[in-house]
Amino acid sequence: MKLTPQDLFDLVKKSFPYEGDWHYAQLEESAELRQVMPGIVPVDDVRNSGKQFLQHLREMTKVFKHLSASKVVPEQAKPWKTVPLFLTQEIGADYLHNVQAEIDRLVTDGTENQLGGFLAGTASYAPAYVADEFAGCYARMHRAITVCDKRSNTHTEDSNMDDPCVAHLNAHFWGLAGWIDNLYATWQQRHKMLADQSPVPPSGILGVRVASKTKFAELSVCGGFLPLAKRPKVWLSLAEWKAELARRKAAGGTA
Repeated sequence: MKLTPQDLFDLVKKSFPYEGDWHYAQLEESAELRQVMPGIVPVDDVRNSGKQFLQHLREMTKVFKHLSASKVVPEQAKPWKTVPLFLTQEIGADYLHNVQAEIDRLVTDGTENQLGGFLAGTASYAPAYVADEFAGCYARMHRAITVCDKRSNTHTEDSNMDDPCVAHLNAHFWGLAGWIDNLYATWQQRHKMLADQSPVPPSGILGVRVASKTKFAELSVCGGFLPLAKRPKVWLSLAEWKAELARRKAAGGTA
């Protein structure tokens, strides 16, 4: 569902020009892109990939609060209190029950890095407490929202939740991001840390910087305008990441 009103859509598009490439830069095959976007760690980084995910979404939600402060924001773009019914029906209540139980455990007993790794499906969810299929609900929700958007005839290619280059232009993206950021805030409060969720104006690339704009333009996945089907997949569960790495090894590719 495309973010409205149009002036907010335009502001968000302008304020997050590198969002898609931020995701692509985390892939193992994107070492060159990471060189021109220093600060990004790959999804297989055990020490920081989960923390990076939470901190990046925190920065995004703070900017979105600033951009939308004087706008009539659609309900879908407001932080979820719980996973919406339409998404529960699409994904499955049993799956989400297991996900929520592990979130609750990590908020109390896990680290920031483990919580982010579980939600994003990165290698920092270690040691694993539940099956890999439950790690990476963020990716699964992205894909499920696309299915629901198409079913309800609210899908648009310029706000496709399956496409990392434009997903943040979908209203549901901000509902999901706000839900995750509030989970992060709950973890911070539980561990006696400051949870700063105050609005801030957009500033640069949000968490990283471009070392060379010329080189970035050459390497940008989103700037290359390849069809989504021909681009590497970004949003996978931890089980899917491991299966993809195993497939590459079997095919003789890099692991």
